[in-house]
Amino acid sequence: MVFTILFVAISGAMGTQILYSLGKMNLVVKCTFIGSIVDLLLCILLIPKYSYIGAAYAYLVAEFAVTFSMYFIGKKDLPIKYFKKNILIYILASMVMAVVLYFVKDSIHLLDWQMLILMILIGGLLYLSIIIAFKDELAMSVFEKVKTKYIKKNK
Repeated sequence: MVFTILFVAISGAMGTQILYSLGKMNLVVKCTFIGSIVDLLLCILLIPKYSYIGAAYAYLVAEFAVTFSMYFIGKKDLPIKYFKKNILIYILASMVMAVVLYFVKDSIHLLDWQMLILMILIGGLLYLSIIIAFKDELAMSVFEKVKTKYIKKNK
């Protein structure tokens, strides 16, 4: 399910933040429809045999289908140069976060709610640290605004 987060984030950035703002809502709707058809078909095929695991895989493939179709259908409207550079940072941060959280989950035994809080804290801090370390444009601008606001508040 970790990779689902990546696909949702990428398709969200392409769809909601770029294509919607360019007035290309019909492209987003088409791609979402493609994903829902893929999900429906895979659920019909996988759930009877694999139960909730089948549903998870169906959802993962459906989100990939949305992201993939959104990229190829909306390719001419997406600012590809910006997208290529930053997406590598997000993919790296997501993968590092996923691997670390996988080992944290298996090595520390806590109650479910405690593990959830720990994983949110570790995952969030790790992800932010990586994108700030790579000087991601958006992360750096937010970091600077927070820093400036905090410095003004403490003077």
